[in-house]
Amino acid sequence: MTILKFGSIGVMNTVLSYLIFVVLIRLNVHYLTASGLSFIVGTLFSYTVNSRYTFYVQRNIWDFTKFFSVTLASLTFGLLLLYVLKSKLDIPVLIAQIFVVIVRFPFVYLLMKFVVFGLKRSS
Repeated sequence: MTILKFGSIGVMNTVLSYLIFVVLIRLNVHYLTASGLSFIVGTLFSYTVNSRYTFYVQRNIWDFTKFFSVTLASLTFGLLLLYVLKSKLDIPVLIAQIFVVIVRFPFVYLLMKFVVFGLKRSS
């Protein structure tokens, strides 16, 4: 059940982040900057909603530090992948961003579940 909640929040988060990404691209913001900014907004949304609704945990500075670390690693991976897809493989940036989100999802879920929110059993 937890993965379904995480997934539904992820869908909302993805739509929000992608819309922000598209708007920033249309405003001629560099694609890596647009990706980073949209990811940060989505991350703040995700942390707030997942800690309350998905994992039912009290938020504290230690959890946020772990969350930030996972997020930073995920952002770095995503930006590198986006760069390769766009600059090296010449995939259109709006399509490449969708691919990045799909590839990143399972890893972020597992890191959030077991590292950030410390859940030991599958739900």
